[in-house]
Amino acid sequence: MTKSRVLLSIALSTSFVALGHAQSEQVRLSGASKDGTVGITTPARMMVLGPRSGDSQPATTLSAPTEWEPSANAVKEELEAEIADQQRQIEQLRSALEEQKKLLERTLKAGADESTSSSPMQVSGRNEVATAMVPSSPTASAMSSAPQEKTGAEEVSPLQLRIGSAFITPVGFMDFTSVYRSHDGGSGIGTNFAGIPYGNVMGNKLSEFRFSMQNSRIGFRVDAMVKGAHVIGYMESDFLGNNPGNVAVSSNSNTLRSRLYWIDAQKGKWEVLGGQTWSLITPGRSGISPLPGNLFFTQNIDVNYQLGLVWGRIPEFRFVFRPTNKAAFAVALDSPEQYAGNSAGGGTITLPSALSALGSTSATSGQLNFGGTTLNVLTLKWADLNASLRSGTRTPGSHSRKPGAAAS
Repeated sequence: MTKSRVLLSIALSTSFVALGHAQSEQVRLSGASKDGTVGITTPARMMVLGPRSGDSQPATTLSAPTEWEPSANAVKEELEAEIADQQRQIEQLRSALEEQKKLLERTLKAGADESTSSSPMQVSGRNEVATAMVPSSPTASAMSSAPQEKTGAEEVSPLQLRIGSAFITPVGFMDFTSVYRSHDGGSGIGTNFAGIPYGNVMGNKLSEFRFSMQNSRIGFRVDAMVKGAHVIGYMESDFLGNNPGNVAVSSNSNTLRSRLYWIDAQKGKWEVLGGQTWSLITPGRSGISPLPGNLFFTQNIDVNYQLGLVWGRIPEFRFVFRPTNKAAFAVALDSPEQYAGNSAGGGTITLPSALSALGSTSATSGQLNFGGTTLNVLTLKWADLNASLRSGTRTPGSHSRKPGAAAS
């Protein structure tokens, strides 16, 4: 027993000398073994102590008992728990980031609505992520309602207005025309081809020069889908109406005039149109279409177009059948008018003396329109009938464009 105590005293004395730099560490004894060695365990290290000089006793081994070693499974479980917690935090941050991205996109599309209750966002750097600071105090909430600084190019407004399921597209242009004629026809910017003065008349020796905005256009187009049918409404007007005699004296108050006003519906191979439109007698560029861009007016800038061109804008009810995409057959009922010439200086028909009453230019008794009877001419019981069969690929820009698509 005395020998064991001596060994213990020697081991303790030697260990304290060897571990003097770690005095704060906890020292534990595992007890003496059968051969008299003593084990000392510290949290930082394990050492083997030899006997003092001159001592015949065996070396003292400092070994850590199994009960004080940290469990590998416990360390693994702790690390896995920390990793799982960090993964949850990452997922939460990622979800918050996606929400802020969506909020930023909605804000930009809405024109950065400053009345929204969401907090201001800041975008820094070219490749950095947009972050949002959620106010947690009344002061922060007040700051979030302040006007936000707009960054980047503002979204350009579309060329269409939407009301319900209908798209409204403004149409028209601003025109300023200059006209010079070597012979004074006195007809404004529209040439009176039948009234050009020739020969020994005063107008033949005079010229004509004018400025005018009368050919400017204003109107709209409406596109909508109604029970599977593509419906187009079209209205167009200019300022070439019936002007007063002193229109060019001071104010130049040109009269607004209706040109086109119709509704067209197409479903499958069938198409129905009603309203004032270009008559079927007007040549088309390709196929049958009521839209002005699909008709043929020549390249003349004269508002009366080309001498010899047959055309008319007439109230009409039209039926169109398209058996294929390259053929169309149309039948139209036009508003009747018994025209006999003499409009704008044009020639007139010569009637036999027995039918002279028919050729009376009186507005009350005339049965034919000689260009000056307005709406007083007696009309027939039936409308004028026009029919047309045309071939050619359907022109883009009519019913090939669905509502909401850009105009061609």
